[in-house]
Amino acid sequence: MEYEKLYLKTFNEVHSNKENYIKNKLIEYINKDYGFNKASNEILEESRKKFETNKFNTTTPYTDLIYIFNNERKKYSKNFNENVFKRDVKPVFDNLQINEYSFEDLIKDLAEYYSETDTYRIFRNENRLFELIYKSEDFSRFEIKEYDTVLENTEIFNYYRGLIYPESKQIKESSIDKSIEISKEKYKHDFEIDEQALVLNLCLADKNSIPLTEKIKLLILIGEIKDKTIFYEDISNNQFYHKANKGIYRRGSTKTMIENINSILNKIENEELNITNQTLKKHRTTLISEQNNMQKI
Repeated sequence: MEYEKLYLKTFNEVHSNKENYIKNKLIEYINKDYGFNKASNEILEESRKKFETNKFNTTTPYTDLIYIFNNERKKYSKNFNENVFKRDVKPVFDNLQINEYSFEDLIKDLAEYYSETDTYRIFRNENRLFELIYKSEDFSRFEIKEYDTVLENTEIFNYYRGLIYPESKQIKESSIDKSIEISKEKYKHDFEIDEQALVLNLCLADKNSIPLTEKIKLLILIGEIKDKTIFYEDISNNQFYHKANKGIYRRGSTKTMIENINSILNKIENEELNITNQTLKKHRTTLISEQNNMQKI
């Protein structure tokens, strides 16, 4: 793995040096009273001009060698750099016989090229964080790295945002706390066991047109299932299972089933569950019709 080690060693060294360079340039621009946009544009423009004249972009055979490096490494499933250097790039390089330029020199130059490209890419993409750092003039935590989550959710972003906008941070935290409490209260409904069974039937067994989004909301609204007997009773004798499986068609009081539907409709009336409402009302109409027919007999 000698080529891989040399490549990574050079890549990391260049990244560290370029990181320090950008930090010092930003501090220099602060001392010149530049705004962040002006400062970042100066840095990115300097890098653009450098890459435009780089030999890997302008000069044969280096343009051919970087092309091989870029494209051939894609065919490997692991040890990308080691394999592409050893099996693809080196045979071509050896045939070129470039004077006073070793294969190790090529590896280091490629590592430098890609390290600088990567560093400036991150600096450009994460500029919202670097703007906060720039405005705070606190470079104690400055580093150029990628984050595996949304930038605004990272600890370092919120740290610097708190330095620049301490009032808005407190307001935001207070608003979040209040919205959480409001949300908890809004979606807090006490569904009875029979109501929970009927909602489960709508979501899992009943053949209806209720969309998945509404079913997910319904399952959240009914909360923890109160009847736990399914864990230890035989299914054939478990009443809750039969209620959830049969829905409005289970044996029992039609009047009670209508009351359960009315109760559910009342609890979900403000939740924008339109298809669920239509489905429940349709079932209620069926039950009322059956009830009227029974009274005529």
